[in-house]
Amino acid sequence: MCIFLTVITFGIYGLVWYFSTHEGMKRHTGQGMGGGLALVLAIFVGIVMPYITSSEVGSMYERAGMRKPVSGATGLWYFPGWFLLVGPLVWFIKTNSALNAYWRSGRAPTRSTAFRRVASRKRSGGSGALSGQEAVERDLLAATCSAASNASPNAGSRPLPAR
Repeated sequence: MCIFLTVITFGIYGLVWYFSTHEGMKRHTGQGMGGGLALVLAIFVGIVMPYITSSEVGSMYERAGMRKPVSGATGLWYFPGWFLLVGPLVWFIKTNSALNAYWRSGRAPTRSTAFRRVASRKRSGGSGALSGQEAVERDLLAATCSAASNASPNAGSRPLPAR
């Protein structure tokens, strides 16, 4: 689907993909370049992005204590693999598959993880700076609580009065 969207949007979706992928990895690990810098690099020196993206995906695996399925060298499928015509396709499939497998592996924070960490932090009276993962979990918890408070408990009924 990503490849289809990239083709029909004349490459614009590819820029969106770089931004969202790098932003998600930065939020999850607290390391890496983030979405804004990835977008700027993709626009001005796009040829480096396959190497950087594959390297950051591999680094996420490594930090989680898992064998990394992709590395910066995987970017070679993109260039000079471009001359094979299928090289960029192979690069995208390898890198995106590794990224999706990582998110499905359970290494990404879940709502229950966020609740446990926040509760543990409150019990211990913890303070100070949050790690990258704790910040992501805090944001996930805040978004979940916000969505729950904005949802109407009975669809179609009048809203509850403010307290």
